[in-house]
Amino acid sequence: IPYLMVDSATTNDNNISETPKLTSFERWQHFFGIFRYVFKYKLAFIGGIIFLLLSTSISLLFPYVASMLADSAVGMADLPVNEVGMGLVAILIVQGIFSYMRIILFAQVSERTMGDIRKDLYGKLITLDLYFFEKRRVGELTSRITADVTQLQGVISVTLAEFFRQVATLVVGIIIIFYTSPRLTLIMLSTFPIGVIAAIFFGRYIRKLSRQTQDALATANVVVEETLQSIQVVKAFTNEWFEQKRYTGSINEVVDYALRAAHYRGLFVSFIISAVFGGIVLVLWQGALMVESELMTIGELIRFMLYTFFIGASIGGIGNMYGTIQQAVGASERINDILGETSEL
Repeated sequence: IPYLMVDSATTNDNNISETPKLTSFERWQHFFGIFRYVFKYKLAFIGGIIFLLLSTSISLLFPYVASMLADSAVGMADLPVNEVGMGLVAILIVQGIFSYMRIILFAQVSERTMGDIRKDLYGKLITLDLYFFEKRRVGELTSRITADVTQLQGVISVTLAEFFRQVATLVVGIIIIFYTSPRLTLIMLSTFPIGVIAAIFFGRYIRKLSRQTQDALATANVVVEETLQSIQVVKAFTNEWFEQKRYTGSINEVVDYALRAAHYRGLFVSFIISAVFGGIVLVLWQGALMVESELMTIGELIRFMLYTFFIGASIGGIGNMYGTIQQAVGASERINDILGETSEL
């Protein structure tokens, strides 16, 4: 009995991932298909988007008002220093309130959405025929309803909102700095094509390795599920060492894929940050020369640099979040794969 059980487990480990390969467009279709659950709570979602936009708008006021503080200190602004300082304090308070509301509303949407997905996954599983369960094993299915859904939850509750926020910061920030100094803006924007090429190159590998990580984690869960379900047989034949060896091999594979994915994400983010902040150094150098030549005030240079730092942070954040979203795309494939199965009559 134990040898039959072990042989069945080892010969089927490679059959966990049986979904056909999809194109990039089909993968994104799976991911956005999950939003049909989000739209059930569209009022809270729209409210979260509104507070997200308000929070982003208020945060983008901070560099502008801070630059006015510098001009006020040297007598080049109409408002006194104390009034500008109070304006900065007001911005911080309002920003905190809007951020709190944004987090609460998105948390409500994500928690209820993930609850609905888990209920639908479980409801679908118990209506499928026995042939489906002969192809899939309990540990794999458990991984889909736990690990994959949890990964989606992190993206919907935090990553997507922050992604939209960073994109809005990027777009509005570029408009403001272009109005402040077109010459410095063109120098900074010269690094953008490098980031786009890097995103295309690294995104392909990150998505592939993230999917392999999820598959390997499902395999490890299969080992745990089978061992615990047949623990009497394992104990009777003192087969603990063999089960430990199986699980260790599966976990090592998970770690290997995850570290390789982290390697590509790290290279991508490091490359983007280096390119962006290299551009910032050039901007700061040229801006100092323009202040020296009285082509711009010190306050305008501070404003430009603060917005440039905001933009640089947004690009770095977008690069990191892009990798996380790619992982969620792989998880959504697995979830939709099960939800798309035909229920037993």
